[in-house]
Amino acid sequence: MKELKVIQPEKTVSAHAGRSVTLKCTVTSLLPVGPIKWFRGVGQSRHLTFSFTEEHFPRVTRISDVTKRNNMDFSIHISNITLEDAGTYYCVKFQRNSLESDIEIQSGGGTEMFVFGATMKELKVIHPEKTVSVCAGGSATLKCTVTSLLPMGPIRWFRGVGQSRHLIFSFTEEHFCRVTNVSDVTKSNNLDFSICICNVILADVGTYYCVKFLKGSLESDNEIQSGGGTELLVFV
Repeated sequence: MKELKVIQPEKTVSAHAGRSVTLKCTVTSLLPVGPIKWFRGVGQSRHLTFSFTEEHFPRVTRISDVTKRNNMDFSIHISNITLEDAGTYYCVKFQRNSLESDIEIQSGGGTEMFVFGATMKELKVIHPEKTVSVCAGGSATLKCTVTSLLPMGPIRWFRGVGQSRHLIFSFTEEHFCRVTNVSDVTKSNNLDFSICICNVILADVGTYYCVKFLKGSLESDNEIQSGGGTELLVFV
């Protein structure tokens, strides 16, 4: 154990929100036998960020193949960075304990991550087309792009305004009949939130709005900005 050293060569790293960052960590020995884990923070408030096991950690992947013999590189890659990812990350070596939980034996010195994000003033929800026309039974693409993914929160499409507006699509796991997203919004830095309505009917006529919300932790999400709207015309 005296020979073991957990090395984090970088004291700080920085990235813009929506981008990716690599946190480097190497060890001088694979002994004693036991896992290596990454945490954000220290003490009771620390949060497990990644473990080199079969578990799945959203947005976090390992850099090298730790199953290869004598691999000493336990660096990780975090994609689609958010402001909430800011903090100090620690690469920690554990010793396997067959009777109880694994025993922490050594931590790297920590790498502080700074995240630079866009302000709400920089956010714009853009409808490039004021009108879209389609024959009944056809498909219509309603385009929407944003200039920033921040602040954090969902984007939804509505038909109409006020109390009479109707939710058409939300970029979640929900299923919306006849409506699909055009691009893969799970990809890093995707700013395209266009949708496609298939098998259009006369009842689909109206003005559609792409709306950005601020994620609310206690109550419902708060609407912060709407696009200018795209009117859908349907011809028989």
